[in-house]
Amino acid sequence: MTSEQVLLVLWYKCHGDIGKVQQAIADREQVSDQEVNDVEKIVADLGYKYTTILRTYPNCSSEIDSVPTVLFYKGDINLFSTKLWNLVMLGSRSKEVCSAVLSEAVETLLIYDFESNTIYDAHEKFHVTNWIFYPSKTESRIKSMIYMLSRMTDAMVVGKSRGHENDVNDALQFWKRKGSIPTTAGCEGINNQLIRDGGCLMITEPADISTLLSEQEE
Repeated sequence: MTSEQVLLVLWYKCHGDIGKVQQAIADREQVSDQEVNDVEKIVADLGYKYTTILRTYPNCSSEIDSVPTVLFYKGDINLFSTKLWNLVMLGSRSKEVCSAVLSEAVETLLIYDFESNTIYDAHEKFHVTNWIFYPSKTESRIKSMIYMLSRMTDAMVVGKSRGHENDVNDALQFWKRKGSIPTTAGCEGINNQLIRDGGCLMITEPADISTLLSEQEE
């Protein structure tokens, strides 16, 4: 049994709570071979691989206060450490919005889903659609993922903010280039407010993305 397998099982038993995992490590909580086999089977059945803080991890992980002990992924894990993407959309929106407004404007696009805490490669540029996954109920889970995204992308666009207004507001500090897709009546959120307040550029067509990406860093 390896140290990584122990971390995987502790993550599973602690439901992704970083503090509880750290306490279990400090308490030298025992892990059985059967537990390792069971949890690794769950991960494999879902089609994921996993990595831990003991192996390949994003370069920026050392800058995060509460580093996830385990990340799940598909594709090339080394992409974590490379700034390859033009843009990230926070909060998933319909495929129509992504296609008509975002995908046509950039070669590389990531989409972050608050609910599943999952990052998607919208263009399937690397032949994976769902390649970073950190399932956890802890308050810091979203902040950790957003910070990593800010180090991997040039700009951010707010997609769906409903129910995650505080998370979006927290994310604004990490990007200089920020946009927001306006919402229609009945779709609560802070997208329109961010545009009105001047904090984000309104994004309604591909040309707006070009304007956003051409903005100079302060």
